[in-house]
Order: sequence, then structure tokens, then C-alpha cells
Amino acid sequence: MLKSENASTLKQKISELGSDMGDTANEIAERLNIKHQKKRAVPLSVYAGALAGVVGAVAVLLWWRRRR
Repeated sequence: MLKSENASTLKQKISELGSDMGDTANEIAERLNIKHQKKRAVPLSVYAGALAGVVGAVAVLLWWRRRR
């Protein structure tokens, strides 16, 4: 496989993973949403999204390292 194909494949995997992680972040935010919660300065979905992004980045790095 050529380097350009590797790059495009990696970009595709990252975008797929990103969309999956975005869905997961929304689900986590919905589960953690408590009925009697006071107004937050930072919405819980921001924290859930950041956590999902870190998990996705680690998954991509591990996948990339395993391929080399």
C-alpha cells in the first residue's frame, strides 16, 4: 500500500471513529443528565465529548502502532 493510500485510509478511520465517538458522547451526556441539576457553567456534554475524544485518540494511536 502506498503512503498516500495509508494517509487516506487513516483519515477515513479517524473520521469514522470520530462520528462513533460523537454518538457515544451524546449518549453519555444523556445518561449523566440528572433531573434536578442546577445550571452548569460548562455543559456535561463537553466533558463527555472530551473524554470520548481522548479515548478515540488512544484507540487510533494503538491501532497505528500495531500496524507498524
